[in-house]
Amino acid sequence: MMKKLLSLLMVFVMILGGAALAEAAMDYTGYWVLTAVEMAGEAMDPAALGYNAYMDLYEDGYCRMVINDQVQNGSWAATENGIETTDEAGQAEAFTLVDGALVFEMDGGKLIFTKEAYTEPLQGLTVADFNGKWVFSYLEYLGVAYNAEEVGTDMTITLSDGKGHLEMTYAEGTEAYEGVCVLEEYPGFGSMLIFLYVDENGEQTGDGMALLKFDNNELVWYYVDEYDNDVFHCFVLAE
Repeated sequence: MMKKLLSLLMVFVMILGGAALAEAAMDYTGYWVLTAVEMAGEAMDPAALGYNAYMDLYEDGYCRMVINDQVQNGSWAATENGIETTDEAGQAEAFTLVDGALVFEMDGGKLIFTKEAYTEPLQGLTVADFNGKWVFSYLEYLGVAYNAEEVGTDMTITLSDGKGHLEMTYAEGTEAYEGVCVLEEYPGFGSMLIFLYVDENGEQTGDGMALLKFDNNELVWYYVDEYDNDVFHCFVLAE
C-alpha cells in the first residue's frame, strides 16, 4: 500500500512539475525594444550609436520590425532556443532567448531586445509635435495586424503647424484632402490631434481624423467602427 501511495505521489509531483513548466513557458508575443548593443563584450546604448529599433510579435505569427523608422514586415515562430523571424523576401534570422531577452548575433556583435509594455499615447503635446510626413505602415483590428499591402491602401499624412494634407491611394485611384488641426487633451488617454477636412472654399466639411502620437514615435489614426470595435491605422515618420 505504501509503495502504491508513493507511486501516486510521484505521478502527482510529475504532473505538477509539468504544469509549472508549462506555465513558465515564454510568451514571446508583445513589444520588444532594442536596449543594448554588445561589441567585443562591451554593452553600449543603442541611442548613442544612432540606433532605434523595436519589433512587435503578434499572436497570429505576424512580425513587424522598425529600425530607424524603416519598417520591415514578416512572420515569426518560436524555436527551441528563442524565435525565428522571416522577412517578406524570405530571409530568416534567429534570436536566442537569454535571461529573458532576445539576442540577435551578427558579425561578432549582439543586438539585445527586451520585452516591454505596449506603448501608450503621449500627453502634453503641442500641435507642432505632430509635424512631419507620416506614411501608413499597418492596420491593427481585433488584435490582428495587416500591413499596407494586405490592406491595399497607401496613405500619407503631412502635418505642419496646424495644417494637414492627406493622400489615400487605392487600386481605383488617389483621393486627397486638405485640413486644419485642433489639439484636444484627454486625461489618461493622451493628446489627440483632430484633423478636420476642409473643402475648396476652406470650409470645414464635418469629416476628419482623430490622431494620437505614441511613445514609440508612431502616429495612429484611431476610430471605432460600426460594430463598436477599435480600429488603429498606424503611421511611421518618413525620412
